[in-house]
Amino acid sequence: MIKNGLVDDANQKTVEIILAGDPVLTDIKLAIEVIPEMSNETILHSGPPISWKEMCQAQKNAVIGGMLFEGLADSHEKAIKLVERGEVILSPCNEHATVGGMTGITTASMSVYVLKNLKYGNIAFCNHHEGWPIKALHWGNNDTDVITHLQWLDRVLTPVLRFAIKEMGGLNVKKIVSKALNMNDECHSRCTAATALFIAEIAPYLATSDLDRDSVKQSFEFLRRSEVFFLHIIMSAIKSIVEPAKGIEYSTIVTNQARNGVEFGIKVSSLGDEWFTGPASPIHGLYSPGYGSEDAGLDIGDSCVTELVGLGGFSIAASPSMALMKGETTEQALEQTKQMAKITFAKNPFFTIPYLNFEGAPLGIDIRKVIETGITPFIDTAIIHKNGGLIGSGIACAPLQCFEKAIQAFKKKYQQ
Repeated sequence: MIKNGLVDDANQKTVEIILAGDPVLTDIKLAIEVIPEMSNETILHSGPPISWKEMCQAQKNAVIGGMLFEGLADSHEKAIKLVERGEVILSPCNEHATVGGMTGITTASMSVYVLKNLKYGNIAFCNHHEGWPIKALHWGNNDTDVITHLQWLDRVLTPVLRFAIKEMGGLNVKKIVSKALNMNDECHSRCTAATALFIAEIAPYLATSDLDRDSVKQSFEFLRRSEVFFLHIIMSAIKSIVEPAKGIEYSTIVTNQARNGVEFGIKVSSLGDEWFTGPASPIHGLYSPGYGSEDAGLDIGDSCVTELVGLGGFSIAASPSMALMKGETTEQALEQTKQMAKITFAKNPFFTIPYLNFEGAPLGIDIRKVIETGITPFIDTAIIHKNGGLIGSGIACAPLQCFEKAIQAFKKKYQQ
């Protein structure tokens, strides 16, 4: 029989490691230069491992788009043949210290943020958020406009942001998230304040730089229109602070969760790198005019890494505006955050919620509590069409099956 005190001590150690994390944006580099085991033929995707055959259509579209962007193929047909022949490596972002939004497609020559956890020295990565066009690679689109925009991000935006980041000596992401959470963001689906704070940080360095003025102007115009832009920086920051919390014996804290539009997967600190999966969930929310649930794909993306530390669906009480966008009332948002407190081990003192008297956000999903209560994590997310394209915003619930499999594995490991 496993003693609860032993597990609680392990869980306390796990959350202390997470809380001690100090994520700093230090650079922007090409994926091939910094992501572990990256190659020119590797296409990283969101969620747990999945074969080409089993992938949802939106993610397949994005894989094709990534190949077109890289020049691995010059048509959809040629791209598909290369994948089917095994000449392209498909691998989860999370297996490479990386996270990817929605379809998650990350390729060799894409620019990625370099987030260093100064406390533990590990590094995590994520590519640029493409902004809010209805069509984007991360939404599962791959037409000429999408590829052209990806090229613009690398050609124009990357040098501008990299200059500012290097000039300022790095950006403390934790401080920005802490402030933004008190400014109506929940720092997953809504990053309006966080993006504005980011712009305020980089603006002085760019205003006096010798960079091409048109490039700076274009970059600011893009950031001004892209309120959720800072999300991918947050995602990689959170990835960097949860990674050191892996491998704690007896810990029942979830240290990874991700979706690929087919499956939802979790990892648990004490259970190594094994994925525990269940079916991806439908998303309940508000749709753009002309669309409904029959058009929607299932829950997808690595952005639910934010919920691991209390952001997103765990802190929706901090963002009445986002609750409204998800089709919820303020009262429902408050109740949702309180529900998440029932399945977590601690509170996050760095990320506080004004409407709960600045109580810390629920921190550390505990698989024991999920099983005991039957409550699974709420995930704030965008809704993409099953064939690609942004069509709404809503909330998904993680499948209970992930946690049932994990608790059985935990018992098998420690009750032998």
